[in-house]
Amino acid sequence: MFLKIARIEKRIQLKKEEDREFPLLIQTYLGFGNATTFHIKGRVLEDEGLLEKWSDSKLRNLWETFKRMESDEIPNAEVSIKIGSKVFSSITNEEGFFDLNGEWDIAIEEKSKWIPAEVILKNKLADNFAAPANVEFMIPSSEATFGVISDVDDTVLQTHMTSRMKLKMMYVSFMKGAHQRLPMEGMKDVLDMLCRDKEGEVKNPIFYVSNSPWNIYDVLKDFIAIQELPKGPLFLRDFGMNLIFKKNDFVPHKIVTIRKILTVYPDLNFVCLGDTASNDIDYYLQLSEEFPGRISTIIIRETRSTKNSRRIRDLQAKSTHPNFHIIKTSEEIKNLLVHQNLSA
Repeated sequence: MFLKIARIEKRIQLKKEEDREFPLLIQTYLGFGNATTFHIKGRVLEDEGLLEKWSDSKLRNLWETFKRMESDEIPNAEVSIKIGSKVFSSITNEEGFFDLNGEWDIAIEEKSKWIPAEVILKNKLADNFAAPANVEFMIPSSEATFGVISDVDDTVLQTHMTSRMKLKMMYVSFMKGAHQRLPMEGMKDVLDMLCRDKEGEVKNPIFYVSNSPWNIYDVLKDFIAIQELPKGPLFLRDFGMNLIFKKNDFVPHKIVTIRKILTVYPDLNFVCLGDTASNDIDYYLQLSEEFPGRISTIIIRETRSTKNSRRIRDLQAKSTHPNFHIIKTSEEIKNLLVHQNLSA
């Protein structure tokens, strides 16, 4: 049966290539690195002409959301990534993603910096016009005292995941643009305390990890910029065919992502933020055992009293983690940060 589905999918892909109406687009995602390695991810898609400016129209936003979710990805596309005088290559997978883990040698400076790179489509697909895309990746400051890993939905961004039948969540997700979305109360102050030094520069690196699909990357990236939250890489989830064909081998993407972050920065401990609307705490506790002492503080916001929030309180009662906190307001988080001297 799976073989038959795969053949059908292949025929659909070939038909897509024959009928392709749109030019191609290289979509890039903020990357990260250290003194010896860097990580850049992106995707090659058909460019269906999303608006460059956000609209106040609910119907327009709904249509734009549909176009994002109904993306036509380009597999087996060869891209070159130019960083300074060095050029690296990568090939897109069946979902159109390229993921470059490169090696290099660079001095780590006192301040965090963003390294620019350029991505170019190399093979014959380039005839279908894909303009070079710019991307940046972060090198944390040598003076960083810890890193921050934060969930997005209902931790930083009001998503309303616990709303009745998730109706409010669907409304804000489908009908509102990045400029209309609201942050969780007080979270800008919390993230500024954790990440920014007295001059307002990002001293401690932040990594945003969400279960939202890569299709809405531009919405979340723009939201972070509009709200003037600390700039950092944003890791989302692939909702492709792998989830169907490799279900038995599936590992939650948040675990894979956070494990990679902890590995890339072995000298940094991390403060991890999440909420009771999801399973963030399960991932943080699992990785705390995998990387003893590296997740120094866990802060979980209780969004509502739900079955999951009660389960998390039971976990807290049984947990041996020395710094696992459940709070209800950002003011509580700020008081905790002051008490534990966790400000940048």
